[in-house]
Amino acid sequence: GDANRVLNEYLAYFLNSKTGTEQIIARAQGTTRMRINVGNIKTVLVHVPSLEQQAEFVGELRRIEQTVAEVKDAIVERVRLGNTLQNIVFDGCL
Repeated sequence: GDANRVLNEYLAYFLNSKTGTEQIIARAQGTTRMRINVGNIKTVLVHVPSLEQQAEFVGELRRIEQTVAEVKDAIVERVRLGNTLQNIVFDGCL
């Protein structure tokens, strides 16, 4: 039933979270290059809320990522504008 279902995007967010990443690192093997096999991945403990809650989490994380992207874009634009104004001021003085 739905109790055992996991949305792909929810699982991806979980595996990239601090909790998921720590579990993956703990299961990684290798001396020169760390790797993890499917058997080990299957032992990662995933908190699986209802499908409705998973969808809510995914939606909220998407909104947060969108906001972060917008803030980054705004910062880049301000830096660009600042550099342009600085060039205008200094070019005008020379």
